[in-house]
Amino acid sequence: MKINFTKENESDLRNLIANSVLNKVFYIGPMGQEYDVNNLVNTLSVSSLRSLSQFIQNKITKLSVTDEWVENPNEVEIESLNTAKRLISLIIGWKLYQQEKADNEREKLRLTKQLNELLESQKTPEDIIAELKQKISELD
Repeated sequence: MKINFTKENESDLRNLIANSVLNKVFYIGPMGQEYDVNNLVNTLSVSSLRSLSQFIQNKITKLSVTDEWVENPNEVEIESLNTAKRLISLIIGWKLYQQEKADNEREKLRLTKQLNELLESQKTPEDIIAELKQKISELD
């Protein structure tokens, strides 16, 4: 699966993280747990972040007014929750992207090793002799 985490996503993530740090924002999760942006990025797993995102979505739904003609007194809180949900979504995407990069690097190393072993096994005695002569001449 290819993770589509763009430079624009990264820029948005950096801006939201900076705002969270500068404004000392804490995110309240289930059972009243408080998380700062450092916890979100470095401590919580993707699964935990998804749970937190769902919790925030449920809060947004509860605070929303379904009648379009009635002013919502919770609009500021809903906007703040939507920003938190966007931040968490971007952190999830970033973590998945980082994991994909690490997985691809491991796979590349594994395939390179396999290719080198195959190439080594296909060498003829003449190739090996030529390599050894080259190494000896380099030592002179």
